[in-house]
Amino acid sequence: MPEMIPMSRHAEARSRQRGITLDAIEVILDFGREEQSFDNRQVVYMDKQARRRAREALGRTAYAQIEARLDAVIVIGNWGGVITCMHRKGRIYRIT
Repeated sequence: MPEMIPMSRHAEARSRQRGITLDAIEVILDFGREEQSFDNRQVVYMDKQARRRAREALGRTAYAQIEARLDAVIVIGNWGGVITCMHRKGRIYRIT
């Protein structure tokens, strides 16, 4: 896992407000699926395959402790840092 995740002030504030921990952000960034958004930013989220990879790598007990916080979407800016994070409430629409 990365030692230090570069985050904007906005991302830090939103993660605190929304209860998305740094551990959850790290897991999402390490194992999540990356898609390009409409404004040329990266969107990272957990799908079934990503959850399976995380469960196998972390082990069942460690994964069970963080599983409830993995329904989040992380937006990565062009500079490589986290711009914002939000709870995933619905479908992720992808560019085809």
